[in-house]
Amino acid sequence: MLKNILILIFLMFSSSVFASTPRTELNLLWMKNNYFLIQEHLESDESKIVVPTINTLGEIWVHRDGAVSGEVSLLLLVALTHHTYITLAVLSSEPDSFSKWLNELQGIVFTDFNGGEVERLSHAKEDLVRALSLYMNSNPQVALAPYGESLLKRLEGISIRSVD
Repeated sequence: MLKNILILIFLMFSSSVFASTPRTELNLLWMKNNYFLIQEHLESDESKIVVPTINTLGEIWVHRDGAVSGEVSLLLLVALTHHTYITLAVLSSEPDSFSKWLNELQGIVFTDFNGGEVERLSHAKEDLVRALSLYMNSNPQVALAPYGESLLKRLEGISIRSVD
């Protein structure tokens, strides 16, 4: 609960301070105002909402900075877990950004800054590895396979850390 409150507070400040264009600002505001609803949609099979949601998160992700990277990355991990193909298709459209993001994952996503989140982060990582492995073993699209492999390899090297 505390983590959710901190995310909302952080999003309130980051959406107006760090937005570089009106479009980016609009997307950040949408994410801030609908964070938990977005998470619910990504965990569902509502295809009419999933694709535009992941596309918008992809736009936020491309234009991310340090302040927004963690929040959008958490939602992207939910999307990757439940809609692997769609999310890899969006993320693969920006190869340089994808590579940078892989290097950021340990610090921005798999570090427990608040305490008490290690178990949840471990489960999230396991769920993502399982979803990616399933996708990779199901004859993935040739263009997306390297991205799935890179993400799986990166996840293997990540351990959940806790900041005291």
